[in-house]
Formats: sequence, C-alpha cells, structure tokens
Amino acid sequence: QPLNPDGLLDAQLKNIEGTPTYMAPEQARGDLSSIGKKSDIYALGSILYEILSGQAPYIGNSPEIVMERLITQPPQSLRTLTRPLKIDDTAPIRQSLKSSKELPEELVEICERAMIRDPAERTLSAPELRQGFQLWMDGVKQKEKAELNVHLARKSMVNIKVLEEKVQSLKANFFQTRGARK
Repeated sequence: QPLNPDGLLDAQLKNIEGTPTYMAPEQARGDLSSIGKKSDIYALGSILYEILSGQAPYIGNSPEIVMERLITQPPQSLRTLTRPLKIDDTAPIRQSLKSSKELPEELVEICERAMIRDPAERTLSAPELRQGFQLWMDGVKQKEKAELNVHLARKSMVNIKVLEEKVQSLKANFFQTRGARK
C-alpha cells in the first residue's frame, strides 16, 4: 500500500477511528491485534495529561500530523513541562502552562504509567487507575482537613491571647480599684 508523506499507510488512516490526540500509539498505527483495554488506559492517560497541563499530549495542524507524532515520539514529559508546547516550530498555542513543580506528583505518575508507549509494558489496569485517583483524592481531603484544623487552632490561639489580655486588664483594674478604696 502507498505511504503518504507522513509515512503512514493511506488505508490505515482511512480505517482508524478515534480522536488522534487521545488514541494510543498502537491504535494510530492501525495495529488491530494490539488494540484493547490497554489502549483505553492510554486514552485515559491522554485525558489526564491534558487536565494536568492544559494541553493535549500530541498537537498538530492536522490529524495526520498528530498521528505521525503519536507514532514516532513520546509526548513532552509533564515533569519537564514548563513552557508552552507548540503546534510547529514557530507558533505557541498557549501563553503558559502550569509549572511541573505545581503538578501533583501522584497524578503525574499515574499519567506516565497510563501513557507507556508499548502496550506490553503498559501494566496499569483500570482498577489500579481508579485506585490511584481515589488515593490522591483521599490525600487531598486529608490535607484540606489538616489545613482546616491548623486554621482553627490558630484562630483559637488568637482568641486565647485576646482572652488572656482581657483577664490581665480586668486584674489590673480590680487591683487598682481595690487599692484606691484603702
């Protein structure tokens, strides 16, 4: 079969279904024997990538360019993503992305595990993906609860200090009044 300029079989491009920015490399290659649950895990990782970075993992001016990049190279690592991704060498598509230092490490790890390029090495399952999200959300809830407790404790300390000052003031007034009566 003839190759198009991107090195893809024209027939493959016509038979591939899905949104290129979210499909797994094996799906973009048209490797029907490798497409399965692990391809869905990759797609979920692609969605998480976009949630974390504000950018799809693969971008281009056409579906063919996106698929060529998907087939030939990994996405830019979320761990190093500190500048805008580009459609081509000259046109940034976002003014800025979150610094990789701001991204939750647990979610970056889940994303990386879900987006391993070789489906044979993509060992993350849907239940593990869900469990990873749940553990992260539980950790966020615990952190929020701890922050609330710290806030309440600080507020209580301020209230205690105000009460101590009032007690000292009352004591001073009491002893002054008592001393003036003698």
